[in-house]
Amino acid sequence: MELIYYCNQCNRLVDELEVEKIDEEKLGLSILTSDEKEDIIKRTENRIEIGIICDECEIEDDLTSLVGDNLLH
Repeated sequence: MELIYYCNQCNRLVDELEVEKIDEEKLGLSILTSDEKEDIIKRTENRIEIGIICDECEIEDDLTSLVGDNLLH
């Protein structure tokens, strides 16, 4: 089964793994609510896609926040 992490802001492929079984506990998905799982996890028969924010988009968001808060001139 393919496990794919992609950025849900820029759609960039972050990582792609081939796994036999998905363990939500080990992946940290067990802490999510049902609604959160529905928002970020897309499942098909042979593939699971997990939407995250890539490092580049996270940095961009942080800089935008600093400018918006007038902390960066």
